[in-house]
Amino acid sequence: MKKLVLAGLALAALGDAASAADRPVKAPYQPPAPPPVYGWTGFYIGVNAGGGWDRRDVVESLTSSFCNTTLSGCGTGAFSAAANSALPPAFPVRSSGFIGGGQLGYNYQTGAVVWGVEADFQGANIHGSNVQSLTAVPPGFGGIGSTVTIAGVADKKLDFLGTVRGRLGVAFAPLLLYATGGFAYGHVSSNTTLTEVVGGPCFCGLPAAATGSISTTRTGWSAGAGGEWAFSPALSVRVEWLHYDLGTPSYGLTPLTQLNGAGVPFFGISTVSSTTFRGDIVRAGLNWKFGGGYGGPSGYGGPGYPAY
Repeated sequence: MKKLVLAGLALAALGDAASAADRPVKAPYQPPAPPPVYGWTGFYIGVNAGGGWDRRDVVESLTSSFCNTTLSGCGTGAFSAAANSALPPAFPVRSSGFIGGGQLGYNYQTGAVVWGVEADFQGANIHGSNVQSLTAVPPGFGGIGSTVTIAGVADKKLDFLGTVRGRLGVAFAPLLLYATGGFAYGHVSSNTTLTEVVGGPCFCGLPAAATGSISTTRTGWSAGAGGEWAFSPALSVRVEWLHYDLGTPSYGLTPLTQLNGAGVPFFGISTVSSTTFRGDIVRAGLNWKFGGGYGGPSGYGGPGYPAY
């Protein structure tokens, strides 16, 4: 009997071992791979378009004046004094318009910090003009109705703008927020025209006129901030604000000389115009990244992230 029990136990043990051998073996637990994260390191090229504005006046400054004391009315310089008072001190020009072009740059990412450099060039049509007119009475001549009126028009324009700037930002996966600043250059122009008319008893002939202009390439600085969103491994869109300052050029006008009825210089003034080319632009852009992708050694998460 004892032998039969031992034999039964042995057969049961063999059956359990065979059943365990037939069951599948569970693989060790593997955590899920982290989601792909965009890497900003690399070269990129793109296009941009937007608008700009400049709210700086064209300012008039008197440099000299004269009155022909051999002629009636200029013994005390009354008419040159009236011309000085009638000169509009400033033309409030409010420039605005389109700007658009392209950019090329490089980013390098360390952790969440992204730094880089970018160069861009934009054609622009940011322009504006203003008209002013003032009238003054020559001292001692108000009783006979004499007046001096100076009317003028001034305009200014930004024709193109280029920058070379550094960028420093923080990446939140495919979103990059950054500040930027550096060198700026651009072509600017400005024109001023003044016309003078004497009213009352005729001391003069035709109305007098003076003109002056400048057209030059200026250098300065720029600074701003923006945000960029990568919506694919190679493409990203951005919105950026940029402030620029190209300095304050000046230009002289031809003398504003009034002639009397005989064509003899009676009185006149000389003036200088100056204006600051300082403004702001807001633009949207599209960038294409060379070899763009997620993950990899240049990615935010470093090696081991799956690539797209």
